[in-house]
Amino acid sequence: MTDQIEVGDYEVAARSERRAWRRGLFLLHAAAFVVVNGGLMLAYGGFVPWGWGIGLVSHALYAFGLGELLAEFEQRRARRRLDRSAVRSAQRGG
Repeated sequence: MTDQIEVGDYEVAARSERRAWRRGLFLLHAAAFVVVNGGLMLAYGGFVPWGWGIGLVSHALYAFGLGELLAEFEQRRARRRLDRSAVRSAQRGG
């Protein structure tokens, strides 16, 4: 038995690396949020920046799952488009 690396292995590794990168960036975003907003709350007595909080939540959704779902959706959509194009081409005799 040989230990050959398949193309699929590279795709899995690349996807895993992108996921880890997104999660790392989210953690940096969350740390900045806590530091800056903690300081603002201390300085202004309870100031809560809802806009940045909404951005942080959307970033979390992307980093921990929504991004994967969107990527899979786009891949399926592209495959359907290619399949339709191939069918049309075959129907025209090309």
